[in-house]
Amino acid sequence: MQARDAAALINRELIFKPGWEVHAMPYDRYDAVMVEAEVVTNNFNREYAPDYRGRIIAGGTFEISTRGSEQDVLRRLVNGFVEHVEEHEWREALRYKSDRSSPFHPHRPEGQALWARTAAA
Repeated sequence: MQARDAAALINRELIFKPGWEVHAMPYDRYDAVMVEAEVVTNNFNREYAPDYRGRIIAGGTFEISTRGSEQDVLRRLVNGFVEHVEEHEWREALRYKSDRSSPFHPHRPEGQALWARTAAA
């Protein structure tokens, strides 16, 4: 699939989860698109645990290959959302009740290291 066509598909033809704004830019030279997602989500900061009632707009950017069929590109798009946006939010939200610490917090070096170390678990 051409990068221009993939970007047009993402920008004009797809419906996403409520609260998600998604935009894609073609990178024809690399057979890829850069996807930007803004997501209305709960604020997963420690002080809002355990109910996480605060709301924020979070964002994520990732690149996907446009090689292969339209369905291949769509699968990579979903994988990108899961790996780069949803996973990030889950890593922030998962906390111990006792002290509200977040073992895999993606903004802390120790959370990043633990996430990498347990990847094969």
